[in-house]
Amino acid sequence: MTNESALNANWHDVPLIHRNGVILGYRLLLQREDGGPVVWNVTVGPDVRWYMFTNLNSFQIYSTQILAF
Repeated sequence: MTNESALNANWHDVPLIHRNGVILGYRLLLQREDGGPVVWNVTVGPDVRWYMFTNLNSFQIYSTQILAF
């Protein structure tokens, strides 16, 4: 966590054994833990390995998903 209203997410390359071809990018989803709507839905390029989610609510629990495509 960066501060009370921002979150820095980072990830590693998908291992070669788990790839189903060339990685074209990553889709990042940030959702409230209580099942609320998706707050962020971002697509980044294949060379990006981190993203800063900003303007988050303090004391709110979020879940993230990072999907390679």
